Amino acid sequence: MRRLTLTIAAAAVLAAVPASAQAATLSLRPAIAVPGATVAAEGSGWRPGTRVSVRRTGGARLGSARVGSDGRFAAALRIPRNLRRGFQPVTARAGRAQVATRLRVVDAVRDWAPKELAFTFSPVRISISRTVAFPTAPVRIDFYEMPPGHLAAARLRDGETVRALADRRGRATLRLAVPQTRLEGSTLTLRAGRIRRVEPFYVLPPQTTVPPLPPPSRPNPLLAAAGDVACYPGEPRTPERCHHSDTSDQLVNTSPDVVALLGDAQYDRGTLEEFAEYDRTWGRVKDRTRPAIGNHEYLTDSAAPYFTYFGQAAGAPDRGYYSYDVGTWHVVVLNSNCAFVSCLDVSSQVRWLRADLAAHPRQCTLAYWHHPRHSSAQRLGYYNAVRPLWRAAAEGGVDVVLTGHVHNYERLAPLDADGRIDRANGMRSFVVGTGGRNYQRMSNLKPFSESANTDTFGVLFMSLRPDGYGWLFGPEPGDDFTDSGTGSCH
Repeated sequence: MRRLTLTIAAAAVLAAVPASAQAATLSLRPAIAVPGATVAAEGSGWRPGTRVSVRRTGGARLGSARVGSDGRFAAALRIPRNLRRGFQPVTARAGRAQVATRLRVVDAVRDWAPKELAFTFSPVRISISRTVAFPTAPVRIDFYEMPPGHLAAARLRDGETVRALADRRGRATLRLAVPQTRLEGSTLTLRAGRIRRVEPFYVLPPQTTVPPLPPPSRPNPLLAAAGDVACYPGEPRTPERCHHSDTSDQLVNTSPDVVALLGDAQYDRGTLEEFAEYDRTWGRVKDRTRPAIGNHEYLTDSAAPYFTYFGQAAGAPDRGYYSYDVGTWHVVVLNSNCAFVSCLDVSSQVRWLRADLAAHPRQCTLAYWHHPRHSSAQRLGYYNAVRPLWRAAAEGGVDVVLTGHVHNYERLAPLDADGRIDRANGMRSFVVGTGGRNYQRMSNLKPFSESANTDTFGVLFMSLRPDGYGWLFGPEPGDDFTDSGTGSCH
């Protein structure tokens, strides 16, 4: 990730207002965003009951909100796609009260949470090693050109203040530990002598990483993926139903380095009693399984049995999204049950996703969740609820997306953030709802479909190379449909 120099990108700015108005504040999060993104605007100290309008200074209105009895307001601002890149003035106004701040519009999401930050205020130069960190991760802050002996200090919201005196060369170096308690967005307060400055900072929530996998047994790790797996215990196997024992044999015989379960592990309601059937079959590779949660899991007690069965490997129960590494690849697992865990642009999940991808600028990245954004089995060819997940993944540089939910197999052409075919930079995606439960027919194949099958159970195997990947859909014994190929990372 390149070094980024910002002159100002404050998460919260205080401004003077007329004497007859209350002291008001305006906060934009994130203060760095891409065209088309949604930014959360919040304020306090405004006159209760008034309508606050947030505009690009001298331009069109971006959003508005009614101030509550506590003097606070909240609004979601959509950044116009035609807005010029660079710093944009933004003003919130209600009656005679107004507050102005600036928003940085950038070309790529990777700048939304830059790994490094350098800027100058007054005569002091400051360099910060990262503006995205995991809890307990050290952050290095260097102050330059301070008067010798003057105090430098830094503090994250909800964290301890660290201090150091400038040496005779005018330099002070601080090492700041990220607290375990702070989630999502935060701010970093810096002091250089009497000068104070506040910068946006993002702390990735605890429990969004999972226990590490056993070391890979191959130079290029092998990932196996499928969803929609186990029938209700005792339900008989037929030619078109309940082949989860067969697909589990594929896993045991192949011994992949990681199993990406693409949701709906256990039918019909995912109770603990029902999970006995999954445990008997796919449970044989449980130690290497990193699951994504499906909609059937949420039919029982907010998916409590699912989180009980998989434990820490499923992420925190109130989220169900997390990330991990396998070989040289970074892998992100998301929760597409948007009625239970929000998928909106301003949601904690999407904000976490953008920050996680920015914090892991690897060459190769894989993402998986349950509900496909695009599929020929869907009447319109797309599922709108997961659009923010898809867009954030595409803008964050993800190479491959895996989903289930639809009980068939389909390989899609690489698509961009808007679902247009982009073979050079798009994300290749696979729908692999072939874990064994039953078949589901398709209507007409969509233009993005490159390979499809509706009558074969099996598992998708992916070889994860440092610069690309190979795939092979392996059918259960007795079937002959297969699909294979290779791809390169962006």
